[in-house]
Amino acid sequence: MSDLHIKHLVTHSGAFHADEVCATAILSVLYPQAEIVRTRDAALIEELAPSAIIFDVGDVFDHAQRRYDHHQQGGPLREECGVPYSSFGLIWWHYGWDYVRKHLGMSALLGAPVAHKFDLGFVRDIDAVDNGALQDGQEALLHPGALPALIVDQRPAFDNDDPEVEEQCFRNAVALARTVIDAKLRKIEAGERSDGIVRSALRERSDPRYIELPRGMAYDGPIHEARSSDDVLFVVNPSRDEWQLNIVAETPGQYGARKDLPAAWAGLRGKDLAEKTGVADAVFCHKARFIAIAKTREGIMALLAQALAD
Repeated sequence: MSDLHIKHLVTHSGAFHADEVCATAILSVLYPQAEIVRTRDAALIEELAPSAIIFDVGDVFDHAQRRYDHHQQGGPLREECGVPYSSFGLIWWHYGWDYVRKHLGMSALLGAPVAHKFDLGFVRDIDAVDNGALQDGQEALLHPGALPALIVDQRPAFDNDDPEVEEQCFRNAVALARTVIDAKLRKIEAGERSDGIVRSALRERSDPRYIELPRGMAYDGPIHEARSSDDVLFVVNPSRDEWQLNIVAETPGQYGARKDLPAAWAGLRGKDLAEKTGVADAVFCHKARFIAIAKTREGIMALLAQALAD
């Protein structure tokens, strides 16, 4: 069936959750001509089925019929971890690549790994929360500031039974989900590109103890993944009109450096840092000693030399 023959996007009515809200965010972009129908009426669902994508309702998972429920006995499980799919996971499985390609315009070279990485992170998190199947490391998904809770927060008040208000709240939740989804996908895509730049800098470094990057970007992941980069202690890069000297984390995503900047620099600025280091254009060193700044590359390389020797 062609895209134009999809006339309805059908999910359940009543209280909404992150899985069908996120699924709606994807499908309503891919099929903008389709009407969103929220119902639990089995007869209506069957009536609409020939021209619909049906998700999170109906007790059927069958891609050939464009039906993506997960509540039935024997619902599909993720092979890599055993977490049950939610409706969002099923929709992403079958429509995620189209969304990345058509909506965000990503090429096959970057789009496929972006869609896959998004699935194994963001989408699997929604699957786990919706099915009550959190794994180690996913506890933060229950925080009231996490996306599943923020989507539930969009529901109308407990004593507001106005169906028009409920529909508007659902659409507000879909808009929120789409904003977050698109931002996350673009961040993953940018991360794929920056990781390539960092890996190139690792291969080309002249001193095993530091790398120089053409601009600020995330670097800890590629450094820790590379087998030959255990000696990398610092990262140098320009940032607008100045240069930065950054530490490398001992463990990605956690505090603690492979090597801190010199203790004598901690918290110094301007003239005080310049006098302490002898680097005339030294600007600042954070009191936690994870970043120092100079106005020029020559200045930052002089600070680097001192940091390495410290």
